[in-house]
Amino acid sequence: MSFKLKDGLTNRIYTFFFSPWFVALLAVVVRLIYLVQYSKSPLFHVPLWDAEDYYDIAVSFSQLKIHSSLIFRPPFYPLILGLLYLFFGVDLLIPRLLGIATGAWSCVQVMRIGRLLYGDKAGTAAGIIAALCGLMVYFDLEILPTSLFILLALTFILEMLKLETGESTSYRIGLFFALSVLTRPVVLTFLPVAALWVFFIRRNVKKVVIFVGVSILPLLFMLIIHLTTGSGPVLISAQGGVNYYIGNHHQSDGMTAKFPGIGTGWGWLEMKRWVESKSGSVLKDSDVDKLYWNEGLSEIREHPRAWLKLMLRKALLFWNKTEISSNRDLYYQGNRFPMLGVLMFISFANLLPFAFAGLFIGWKKNGIRLIFLFTSVFFLTIIQFFVNGRFRHPLTPLLIILAVGGVMGFIKLIKEKEHIRPIRWVILGIVIVIGVVLPRLTSTGFNAASGTYGLFTEGKAYERLGKIDQAEQFYLKAIEADPRAPHVNFYIAELAREQGDLHRAVDYYRRELENQPTHAKAWNNLGVSWSDLGEDANALFCFRKALDLSPQLYEARRNICRIWSLRGTQFSEEGRWEDAYMCFAKALEYDPIEPLYKTLCIEAVYNFGDRSIAGFEIDSLLHIHPDYKPALDLKMKWTKK
Repeated sequence: MSFKLKDGLTNRIYTFFFSPWFVALLAVVVRLIYLVQYSKSPLFHVPLWDAEDYYDIAVSFSQLKIHSSLIFRPPFYPLILGLLYLFFGVDLLIPRLLGIATGAWSCVQVMRIGRLLYGDKAGTAAGIIAALCGLMVYFDLEILPTSLFILLALTFILEMLKLETGESTSYRIGLFFALSVLTRPVVLTFLPVAALWVFFIRRNVKKVVIFVGVSILPLLFMLIIHLTTGSGPVLISAQGGVNYYIGNHHQSDGMTAKFPGIGTGWGWLEMKRWVESKSGSVLKDSDVDKLYWNEGLSEIREHPRAWLKLMLRKALLFWNKTEISSNRDLYYQGNRFPMLGVLMFISFANLLPFAFAGLFIGWKKNGIRLIFLFTSVFFLTIIQFFVNGRFRHPLTPLLIILAVGGVMGFIKLIKEKEHIRPIRWVILGIVIVIGVVLPRLTSTGFNAASGTYGLFTEGKAYERLGKIDQAEQFYLKAIEADPRAPHVNFYIAELAREQGDLHRAVDYYRRELENQPTHAKAWNNLGVSWSDLGEDANALFCFRKALDLSPQLYEARRNICRIWSLRGTQFSEEGRWEDAYMCFAKALEYDPIEPLYKTLCIEAVYNFGDRSIAGFEIDSLLHIHPDYKPALDLKMKWTKK
């Protein structure tokens, strides 16, 4: 009897450790430990850059409003977060708990896919590795759609695999695909491949039509929302065009969102002003997106050789051993939190050789071919823009599955070595070598040991929290770690300018420009500092330099106009109307669509020249801007005379 009890207990323990519950529990425990550690960092308490956009959109949804940044971001993740905020209140802990839940579920989906492809033991091993994967732990606690997208993409793939056995339907596959697209639009390029796959598996046109229809319906709903809010015909979000332009510009490094002449840290409104300045008119969001796509294509046409080199670089960067930072330095985060650093050993590059082996060994299985197709299309889509660790990370769980399959398959081949042809061993060896060599074929130029970008980011978090002294300390530490680090001197200068220390601001803007002489925004802000110091000649030089580097930089154009209009106003107060006209005309030259400068020019002409010409000009201006008050007031003033 006692032996039966022991056997029963042993079986229950064995069953538990090979169950989805164990994988989910392990994933939750690991992420909760990291949550406790992470909560002590300022980065936990301040959403920065992309995370800030998603946070703001979610807060607006919770208030039953639509945020202006929605047009630039895919909607599903902030919608889910907004609903949680609506019911439980706005709290930065909520997106982390959402990430833990979706991350644990993703690990279970990894386990289920692994079991379908390679058996129970391999599937369980894959689920456990996913639960312990440092990259997955990290992204699960960020206020980003990455974790949710991984869950939806894995569920979509799982449903596609189950379609072959009749355990899924076209409706379910279409639903999860649509939600994936609404979370990360780049996956939309897989739609035709998925449709062909459904036809290949079921040989039924009706099921393909159902799948495509269900996939597209939510996207049409988003199109209607954008049309009704005045953004124009945007299918999901309008970020594709600007990312395409950045990623294909001849100055692009292929891995950062560095806008030419502006750098990083920009937002949608800034990008919209840039292209409106170039076009000379106010544009709808859809037109902005379209123009950026066209700008990207123009870059390719004008610099074809540079573009081909850039595409090759991006293709190699995608598989690179370095986890290229986006908003955050992953290596700095690993050093700050040792548990995460240890778990980051399960990395993209370390998984790759085993994953390639898994592809080769299991190639005859339809499921393996599906994962290969998904990975290939995803890879080809991402490199059209720019590459970083966050953008390629959704493939990490698939690499885990393939890598476990590769190890299990290799062991099986060894056991059956007498029945395996030598050529198969040779090809397998070549495949593994490719997986080892590929991540090392190009350099990112990123020094993971310096921690510069992480120190800078932590400084930015302190700045957002209003702790200026701590912010400056971290900025200075970043400079100490790498004196040529981009943007850090710029933000020290920004702090100094905000505190009124203009001479110090000038010094640090100059240091930034020594490192990045083409940083147009730094030239502009240096000009602002010179202007505040009363050095208008130096200021104008800097503003013109900024415009030479980035002709569409609205702030520089506006600042030049401000200096000339102020000079003109001083001359007009002294009765020197001809000199005033020359200054106002200079301002109008830099901003010809601004009615204020045209009005000031007309007033100067009236006071020193032909009043009939001035009267004709004011009527012409009011014909274009009939409600422009300064022009109306000026005409009324002349009428009274």
